[in-house]
Amino acid sequence: MKRVLYLLLIVLSVGRFAAAKKHVYETGKLIDVSAKYVEYPIQLGGGLIAQPQILIGYSFEIQVGELTYFVKANLTGPLKVDAKPEWTAGNPVELRFDKAKVFVRRPNGKELLARVESVVHGTPGRSRPLPSSGTDLQFPQPSEEVPGHKMVPLGMDLLRSDKKCLLLYGTVEAGDFFDRLKIRKTRKGVRFQERGEEVQNFPEALVVRVFAVLGACSAQQQSADRGAISANVQLDEDFLKSVSFDGRWKQGFAEQIAELGPVAEGRIRSPDPSHNDRDWWAYEFKVRSEGISLNNALVIVMHLPDGKMVARLSARLGSK
Repeated sequence: MKRVLYLLLIVLSVGRFAAAKKHVYETGKLIDVSAKYVEYPIQLGGGLIAQPQILIGYSFEIQVGELTYFVKANLTGPLKVDAKPEWTAGNPVELRFDKAKVFVRRPNGKELLARVESVVHGTPGRSRPLPSSGTDLQFPQPSEEVPGHKMVPLGMDLLRSDKKCLLLYGTVEAGDFFDRLKIRKTRKGVRFQERGEEVQNFPEALVVRVFAVLGACSAQQQSADRGAISANVQLDEDFLKSVSFDGRWKQGFAEQIAELGPVAEGRIRSPDPSHNDRDWWAYEFKVRSEGISLNNALVIVMHLPDGKMVARLSARLGSK
């Protein structure tokens, strides 16, 4: 009898402990959700490069009672190629708050750690931009731009020292500007239109992301003609932390300085499970583009601390 009572007390204690640990969620309405993707270049035979889409995060607009929460979240690895969004606008969504943190419950029952960008009364229209996150942006937090829109490739470059290689590639974003932009090649050059009206200049600012993939060189990379730098330069995390960037706008032989904002940088998880041995790093910054002609190419250059240029990426609309 004493043994039975003892076991009963244990069961009741465990039950109370589990109940205390059970998370309590609030149910809200998912007003809007945008998925954030990056393109991961994969070298194929014949020099061709495929760029599958990799889902890296979400931006939510969730209404709970009379309040609407603007929430952003990054996915943690292993990330999947061509993954589909888990949520649909208009459906219920569960979330809970824990001090300064917010957790969004995923359809599979697991939680996604997120952060609240802003809270407003009522239900803003979907065209309302997400609030600025201020000056405390630290990668890999999502950028201030609304995710899910077209990106312009910034090209690729390769650095090689001894048997280590650093693959660099980038993207340029401008909210939904590139979604609306129509590009036509004519006898008089490239023309740009938005809703039937001719457009000549970029918007006020662009967001540039540069991704760096560090690891052992493949046989093809090791034998490449380009990319070799001094053997005294160690391609490692200290190297990735030490580099700096500057930019140029180029049109023909004319060029001018591209004003770059502060750089947010940091390590990110590999979006390619087959290359978990590689270290991934990412840089994010804004480029002032107000009054810049769309016919300009944007050139981003990476420098060593001594000022030596070691890599160059560029993007031009209508170049394909």
